[in-house]
Amino acid sequence: PGAYRLDYRAPLAAEDLNDVVLVRIGTLEQKATLRVRGLGGGVTLAPKLGYAVGTGGLRSIAGGVELGVWAPWPRGLGLLLEGRAFAFDRTDAIQTLQVESSATFLALEAALAWRRPWWGGIGWLAAGGGASRLASTVSAHGQPDLVQQSWSPAAHASVGWGHPLGPGVPFAEFTAGWQGEPASGPLVGSLRSLTVSVGYRFDVL
Repeated sequence: PGAYRLDYRAPLAAEDLNDVVLVRIGTLEQKATLRVRGLGGGVTLAPKLGYAVGTGGLRSIAGGVELGVWAPWPRGLGLLLEGRAFAFDRTDAIQTLQVESSATFLALEAALAWRRPWWGGIGWLAAGGGASRLASTVSAHGQPDLVQQSWSPAAHASVGWGHPLGPGVPFAEFTAGWQGEPASGPLVGSLRSLTVSVGYRFDVL
């Protein structure tokens, strides 16, 4: 008499498979075959927080949120919609004049992604593009501030890995980004960046 309760977490799988669970207690032995579904369609949500470095002296905390829509077929293929932001300040000396500049970037991008079980967890690759909104301010003592807002093209590529824990998947991700030269404003030139992020991805649907 009595009952035993076992916790079971299905392995991540690229395709449907049968997982055989064998339980042995003393002289008693029981075997069960469980059907495991491979990675399929669904909707995920992932907040992210990281640190970005890049050209122009960029050193900034970066944050964002990602919405993923994963296709039931072909398995592993998905569309990621992401908003991410970072900001930086710098001071330059032009002869005897100190010039302070600050910029805030808000990138809104879509990316095609591919995910697979990898190293006991789940790994993915993604690449895409969109637009970045730049809000910049350039100031110097005794001069009026130059304030400008503009949009520019943006693109990125990323690679990440995570392992299931609790109701979702904590993960780490590396993202190489590019923001084109603003159409107007005091800041000129494109921006290239590398961001290291950590986050937690939830299954929404």
